[in-house]
Amino acid sequence: HRKLKVAFEHNLKDYKSNFNKVKDQLSVRNIEFDLFLGNESYLSEHLLKDLLDGKCLTLAGSRYVLVEIISIVDLNITKRMLSLMHMVKQVFLI
Repeated sequence: HRKLKVAFEHNLKDYKSNFNKVKDQLSVRNIEFDLFLGNESYLSEHLLKDLLDGKCLTLAGSRYVLVEIISIVDLNITKRMLSLMHMVKQVFLI
């Protein structure tokens, strides 16, 4: 999953730029549609640091994070990360 994470970090600026282009086109075409920036993140030992460093996004700039928990992640890592995220007041939508 590290490769996916690194690929996303390099494309975060493009992601935000493309998001703004879509919003602009909605406005130009008088399409009333609320669109919010955010992404799904894999639960890993790097997620908390990445969130705090701004390397991945919350949902619409809120304190909510869409997290995918994959079955190959060790259960102890999952429990530890969920606990840490809760302690810093990050809320999960799974």
